[in-house]
Amino acid sequence: MSTKHPQSPVQIVGWVIWGLETLVIIGSVGVTSMTGSLFGHYSMMGSGMMGGSNMMSSGRWLIGLGSIWLIWRVGLQILALFGIWHLHDHNADTWPIILIVTGVLGGWLYLIPGIWGLIYNGQQRNQGNRNVQDRRKVN
Repeated sequence: MSTKHPQSPVQIVGWVIWGLETLVIIGSVGVTSMTGSLFGHYSMMGSGMMGGSNMMSSGRWLIGLGSIWLIWRVGLQILALFGIWHLHDHNADTWPIILIVTGVLGGWLYLIPGIWGLIYNGQQRNQGNRNVQDRRKVN
């Protein structure tokens, strides 16, 4: 039976940021679909103005870009989910660095738990090294 370790302050902030980023993604998809349904029949680049081609009037390129953006952001969210979940595994720097990369690639707020996680894990490693050195002095 495994025991669940308490969440660190870094992980709690990471979960809050993850929730905010998820709300931004859901909100942007909602706004995009609302504006697409409102203005979908009339396009400034379409055949209604300046004699555009059929491909441009349908807005398929815009839907394609939106789909790519959505897949990209969902991928970053999944990566961040695992990054926050495993942030302090063995006090390694792997997952905080992955969160920093995630922050650079799109979710800027993930820089906060990424950098903080590096600092926190470094302090935990140093604390562990001090305890080992203290035990050696006693023996």
